Amino acid sequence: MAHEWNLCWDDMADSDQRGTAAEPVDDLDSVAMLTCRISLEIPVPRFTVRDLLRLSPEDVIDTRWAQTADVPLRINGLLLSWAEFELIGNKMAVRLTELE
Repeated sequence: MAHEWNLCWDDMADSDQRGTAAEPVDDLDSVAMLTCRISLEIPVPRFTVRDLLRLSPEDVIDTRWAQTADVPLRINGLLLSWAEFELIGNKMAVRLTELE
């Protein structure tokens, strides 16, 4: 089971329980192996709860998003980059096109 971690760098620099300032994190090795959620979002304008309730297998949802337009890529909900979809063999992948 994957765990979700919400890290805030400000929390790491807060004072410890004795009231003295904690050491700043200079070495990212301590957090490098933490998992994070990556999501790609394609906006669907005017999608309603009624539309959601009527969904069934093989339905096609009109996103009105241009096929060539980059999509926002978010890490733990924060916009990190823009990306485009790409096929690698029979698998879907994304190519980063711009970093925020």
